[in-house]
Amino acid sequence: MNETVQTYSDALRLAAQKLARADVEGPLRDARRLMELAAGMSTTDLIAEENTQIPLQISAKFSAFIQRRLEGEPISRIAGRREFWGLEFVITSDVLDPRPDTETLVELVLSEWKSDYKNVLDLGTGSGCILLSILSEKLSAQGLGLDQSEKALGVATKNAEKLELKQRARFQNSNWFDALTPEQKFDVIVSNPPYIPSADIEVLDIDVKKYDPLSALDGGEDGYDDYRHIISKAKVHLNKNGLIAFEVGFNQAEKVCELLENEKFIHINVRKDLSGVKRCVYGYASSV
Repeated sequence: MNETVQTYSDALRLAAQKLARADVEGPLRDARRLMELAAGMSTTDLIAEENTQIPLQISAKFSAFIQRRLEGEPISRIAGRREFWGLEFVITSDVLDPRPDTETLVELVLSEWKSDYKNVLDLGTGSGCILLSILSEKLSAQGLGLDQSEKALGVATKNAEKLELKQRARFQNSNWFDALTPEQKFDVIVSNPPYIPSADIEVLDIDVKKYDPLSALDGGEDGYDDYRHIISKAKVHLNKNGLIAFEVGFNQAEKVCELLENEKFIHINVRKDLSGVKRCVYGYASSV
């Protein structure tokens, strides 16, 4: 912070004041989290060391973290990891930062999972958080995650290794279904595709538009480009009675339901998140 800072407590107080002046929500909470990262301490350790002199190396690292937070970078991005579905995922600038709302999609797939389902395809897998969370609960299932970004696939592979799911999760470079053969079919297809209309990107919160990859956000002129593409080709790769499930943006559920109806999917429905927002749309392939 500056040369007069002597203790962890001093550094936390001054950092929280800076964050508060910048209208960062929860300034002391964020300051403590960033100090824990900088010092490699647990919350308990930091409380015990609050009146201890802070080493210069840790002080410099903490100051750099605070500056990044002042510029709008989320804590998860600074830390390089995010908790999702009770699991810890590595994240980088190459993948979307998983949001709690997306856990609704995982919950939906698990609740609709039939006893004879054996495999799942995750389109636009990013960090792998959706696929790996499902596999962590369905212990006999296999999964394939597709993404057009090789760097994102590297992150997903690292997460599969970290979570000891590498034996049941594979990752492959592909623009949606392009790398698959018609013979490759799945019981579940899941996706959180880009769904922000192009013109709306600029007005997104800074923690989204500056730190999430544009390719994971931009859904074309009306936000539905990738839904149209996926839904038009999904039946080739979905087994009979198979489940297809999407996360959708605000006020997009009705249109995505319509797209599924047009392709003759059945039992189409919507799932709300904990805030009551229509967060997911799903349907089934017919049995014939």
